[in-house]
Amino acid sequence: MAPKAEGGGRHIVLDRSFQVEKADDLTHLAQLGGASYSLTGRLDIRWTELANLQALKGLQAIDGDLVIKDNPYLQSLQGLENLRRIGGGLVLAVNPRLASLTALASLASLGDTLSLGGSPHLDLASLDALKERIGAGGHVVIAQPAYRIGRQEDIDWLARVGWASCSIAGHLLIEDSQLASLDGLEGVVRIGGNLVIANNPQLLNLAGLASLQRVDGDMRLSGNAQLVNVEGVDALSYIGGALNVAGPDLNGTPFSGLDHVGYEALINGLPLR
Repeated sequence: MAPKAEGGGRHIVLDRSFQVEKADDLTHLAQLGGASYSLTGRLDIRWTELANLQALKGLQAIDGDLVIKDNPYLQSLQGLENLRRIGGGLVLAVNPRLASLTALASLASLGDTLSLGGSPHLDLASLDALKERIGAGGHVVIAQPAYRIGRQEDIDWLARVGWASCSIAGHLLIEDSQLASLDGLEGVVRIGGNLVIANNPQLLNLAGLASLQRVDGDMRLSGNAQLVNVEGVDALSYIGGALNVAGPDLNGTPFSGLDHVGYEALINGLPLR
């Protein structure tokens, strides 16, 4: 669609979405928008060889999602310094060289979730600053195939990144640790894959998962010699796959909040109910 002038012609509204897969696409968008512009749709920046987004310096707002994903050479978001509002979600996934979000210093409004993953060198201080500007009520999706917890540092990272609430897009694997508790995971509300809690000989309870409501895959517990109390997951109402618990006898009424299990639910080989 043709661009619409706004504010005496000084700002351009592009009534469309835009896909960027190469530098020429970015240049074309900048030519359409000029010195100040916004998009009514979404902006996808994927599978590029870009190192930065300098050509987007005129972009002020996006009504839809901003998706920056699968860009192996992207080192910074330089070029987005004037972006003030995203009406949808912000996806930053599988950009392995991305080190900082400081270019988003003007972003003050995010309409939906923040999805993160696949950027191991990301400076968490810049993420903290972004969350502080946008507000404390947001939701973060950890957008990677699996998140593994084997040390307290893994929990601390998730707690810091997770904002007010957090979902794991893939599996959550809590394995082969010496953790006594899962305190710090209170923000996790949904797991998109399997939840595996295995071979944690010091683990005493699951109270850190008190906010967990849904596991889309299987939930498997085994090799947790001291885990006799799972009442900390009373908020869990949905398991899309199977529930399988192997270990010591459980106290109380385990998994009392479950309304749905997609397959079988077994505690030491016996039906849950």
